[in-house]
Amino acid sequence: MRDEISSKMPEIDLISDEGLRQGVISAIERCLRFCGLGPEALERFPFTLSEGGDRVSLLAHTRAVARVCHAAASAFNECVDAELRLNLDLLLAGALLHDLGKLVEFAPAGEGAFEVSEMGRAMRHPFWSAHFCLEAGLPMEVVHLVGSHSHEGEGRRASAEAIFLHKVDFMVYEATLKKLEG
Repeated sequence: MRDEISSKMPEIDLISDEGLRQGVISAIERCLRFCGLGPEALERFPFTLSEGGDRVSLLAHTRAVARVCHAAASAFNECVDAELRLNLDLLLAGALLHDLGKLVEFAPAGEGAFEVSEMGRAMRHPFWSAHFCLEAGLPMEVVHLVGSHSHEGEGRRASAEAIFLHKVDFMVYEATLKKLEG
């Protein structure tokens, strides 16, 4: 399963720290096993239950967020002093895992449709994403990124990387929905 995850998410290889790369794969693997799913679910599950969201996979959204984070943060880091630079490894790990919990939050509803699952009604995806990051032994900085990337993180103290991920995620989300509208 680990090789399939890596091949579906080549952005994992942009993480320079080997332990962090393996931790990202482990978190994804743990979530898939918990849900009784294989890596192909990342391509089957929608990135949102909003109108038209089923036309874009969770995998496509996740990869887009990771790539935009990497490109934008790399450009940012080239322009600022060393003490202001973002930690690209942590940011990428967070970007790759931020919506992982949607595999728990959403459930197939027949004929290719999805709905909010019972577990998703109890806790939204940021909490589930953080859970699998903790289970995989990832650093608290990554847990913070995934747990605070959405509305649940508003009003809380956020790292620079968490703010960056939050803005990129919503930018990609909103731009995708706007393009889907036509």
